[in-house]
Order: sequence, then C-alpha cells, then structure tokens
Amino acid sequence: MKQIVCPGCGQMFVPGDFTTRAVAGYPALKNMGLGCPHCGWFGHLFVEDERMRRYRATLMQRRAEYDRRKTPGHWHSVEKAREKFGRVFEETQLKWRPILGLTPFDESEREQAS
Repeated sequence: MKQIVCPGCGQMFVPGDFTTRAVAGYPALKNMGLGCPHCGWFGHLFVEDERMRRYRATLMQRRAEYDRRKTPGHWHSVEKAREKFGRVFEETQLKWRPILGLTPFDESEREQAS
C-alpha cells in the first residue's frame, strides 16, 4: 500500500477512505480529502455536490448491471456514464474551488516546489 508523509506532522500513514468535511454555508457540498490520523491534518482533493453524487450512483448502477450481464450494450452504458460523471466532476471543481478558495494539496505542493 502506498504511504504518504503528512505535511503537518511529518509522520507516514496509509490513506484509508476519503475524509469528508462539511463546507460552511453550503450544506449540499462536501470537501473530500485525506486526513492524517496522527495530527488531524486535512488535504483537500475534490468538492462533491448532489449532482456528482447522482452521477456517481448512476455509474455504480451501470457497473453493477454490466457485472450481472457482460454484454457490449451494458459496457457501452458504463462508458457513457463514466464520461458523464467525468464531465460533471470537472464542472463541479471548476465552479466551487475558486468560490471556496480550495486547491488540491498535491497541486499546492507542486507549486511550492517550483
């Protein structure tokens, strides 16, 4: 498993599930990221809204249908759902990150290194 070094305390940890944080003033939004179990540091990865959750649920449903019956038609449905989810994901990030002043922690580290 991949381990990361916490920028907050310097200890290594294996990232588990995403850490979810509420976004003040926006009850439908979730700030998704990684959290350090040692010091509580949080690194933003992406913002999730209701629309993203709906498209993710549709994608999961299409994958389950394909797993039950592996046909070219079901695979095409998975691919279409994946494309739509990817488009919605990008739109959501482009909309909310500037408003909330969020930068993914891996991008902010790259900018500091330059």
